[in-house]
Amino acid sequence: MSIRASRKPLLALGAVTCVGGLLALVMFGFLALSNWAERVLNAYPFKDEDWLRYLLPSRFAETEKKRIMLVGPSTVRENLRYEQFEKAFPEHVVVQGGISLGTIEDVTIALEYVRKVYGEAALPDTMILGISPRFIAGIPETRPFRLALDLYSPRFRVAESGSGFELVSKGNIDGMVSAIRFLGKKQPERFRIALFATFRHWLSQTPTALGAIDDLRRSELGVLLNRARGFNRPPSSNFMDKLAHRISPYKYSRFKPVDPDILYQRLNEPASSSWWELVFTWNAAMDRSAQLRFEELLDFANRTGIRLMIINLPERKIARDLYRSEYRDYLDLVSRAVGDTPFVDLREFLATDEFYDAEHSTVDGSRRLTAQVIELVRPMIDME
Repeated sequence: MSIRASRKPLLALGAVTCVGGLLALVMFGFLALSNWAERVLNAYPFKDEDWLRYLLPSRFAETEKKRIMLVGPSTVRENLRYEQFEKAFPEHVVVQGGISLGTIEDVTIALEYVRKVYGEAALPDTMILGISPRFIAGIPETRPFRLALDLYSPRFRVAESGSGFELVSKGNIDGMVSAIRFLGKKQPERFRIALFATFRHWLSQTPTALGAIDDLRRSELGVLLNRARGFNRPPSSNFMDKLAHRISPYKYSRFKPVDPDILYQRLNEPASSSWWELVFTWNAAMDRSAQLRFEELLDFANRTGIRLMIINLPERKIARDLYRSEYRDYLDLVSRAVGDTPFVDLREFLATDEFYDAEHSTVDGSRRLTAQVIELVRPMIDME
């Protein structure tokens, strides 16, 4: 009896080890699938937390092709469509690197992070930088990108320094905790997007299966299932487009534009509840630190050999009319900072009906804006 009893802990340990090994194998398989989907199928996870994509090695994998990177705030993510750049410049890899609530300092931190973690070769050869007054002014003061590095990066955290910031290496224990936190909290969404991308890729190679799915979705059963999900209209037949949106970086492209009255109320909220008040009253002529932050990014681009084009992004008229500071001061600040770097002001490029809200465009607006930016940057890329 004692011999049999002594075997129980060993059997339990063996069972736990087998389960742990199986879970580790499944996790490894999903990580491999995610890396492949992000690198090959252009799957963009973290639709609501786009800053986390800078923690994905797949987005900066080594390639023989030159790299174009679209960087700036969330308006770059929504307004400049990476797939149009890919079609226009098929010999390049295009990375959509827009950061929600990002500022010019966040972009510099992101590029420095890419250089230190993934190497010089991961930096873009050409960078399209979208800017706006909020982006240059560093509003709001507390932003999610820096917090994400502190919480989830296994390598670095952001620390204040005399010149603004620096990336400080994490200790082994701190880095391990951050890596485990990233694996535990953020990977499920990443895995889900990888599965969507893989499924879409399989369907594109299997027309019969796609036809069967569309037939089912248009059938009476499909209508009933759609109503069970809370939709009264028949399901859309364009299933592949829906899957494409699932794995895309775009957050608002399928949303109905914000009602003008609601938008006006949002833009007029007091500074205690919204940062828009700070944007509309920002005095660019008096903000020397903003120009220094701009010059720091330009210096990084020059030191690392990045070709740079700067685009002043469109704003809806309802927002343009609310500025109580001198907008010309902002443009003068930009002109002083950029020097000979190509700079194009597209603030009034889009019409009112091409906006989702005050600065994010609709799909049609983004396609027209992207086509314009492609033509502006084409001579620079053709010179490579």
